[in-house]
Amino acid sequence: MVAVGGALAHAGLLAIVAAVVLLLASAGLTPWLAAIVAGLAVAGIGYVIAQKGLTALKSEDITPKQTMDSVKETAQWAKNQTR
Repeated sequence: MVAVGGALAHAGLLAIVAAVVLLLASAGLTPWLAAIVAGLAVAGIGYVIAQKGLTALKSEDITPKQTMDSVKETAQWAKNQTR
């Protein structure tokens, strides 16, 4: 269901971008220039959001500590079983 929701949200965003292109074209810009302006705006917003996400991810410690501890315990158990 999450994938379907994401797909619908993406389709909605594409419709909004198309509407912005049409709005800019009706305001006097040539259609190709309107598409470039809208595309650059969307790309710029996407870049800013991606940079924020990367910055937040870099500040987080994503080491799987619990998994590492579990693997160490399992290795120790296996050593003890072979003695």
